[in-house]
Amino acid sequence: MRDFLGKWRAQLPNVAASLTTALVLFLASLTFAPVRGWLFPRDVRTYPIFCTADPVVGADGKRIVEFYVVNRTGSDYSGAELQENLDKALEGTGLRGRAQIDIPFVGAEGRIERAYADATFNDGKGDLGVVTTPAGVRITIRQIDGDSILRVIVVVAGMPDIGPIPRDAKITGIPFRFQEIQEACYTRG
Repeated sequence: MRDFLGKWRAQLPNVAASLTTALVLFLASLTFAPVRGWLFPRDVRTYPIFCTADPVVGADGKRIVEFYVVNRTGSDYSGAELQENLDKALEGTGLRGRAQIDIPFVGAEGRIERAYADATFNDGKGDLGVVTTPAGVRITIRQIDGDSILRVIVVVAGMPDIGPIPRDAKITGIPFRFQEIQEACYTRG
């Protein structure tokens, strides 16, 4: 046992030198924001807005996608306040984002016939701006009340008939790429 402890004690200077070098390299790497963001990711769930969507088939057979914008906090937010929150949530990560929500259309078939904020559903809970772009749909949150859910309706025409859509058909039933914005609903980049 003494022999083992003696050999171990003899290696302490080498171990200390290796640990010191590793610590210095680690601390030096933290000066770069992308490295800090990768090692210590900010919990983007601190951003108060998340989104979800449900596909349905309308009475006329057209596919309808209901996008829901959800405020997970009890605080009211304007668009400018959401941008400030997003900037704060991404600070130090090297990432950038816009509170405006761009949802790309990825359907090989079909086209967006129209997109609009559901005024009846959203009444008294907030205000959304919705426009169709060549790439998809752009949602601008002008105002959202605390603990509120706002809805955007997107009508997609020219899609193949796939029959009734189960409520959990988020991948096959929705011709938009929105999976990355579900937990924190903002436009990356």
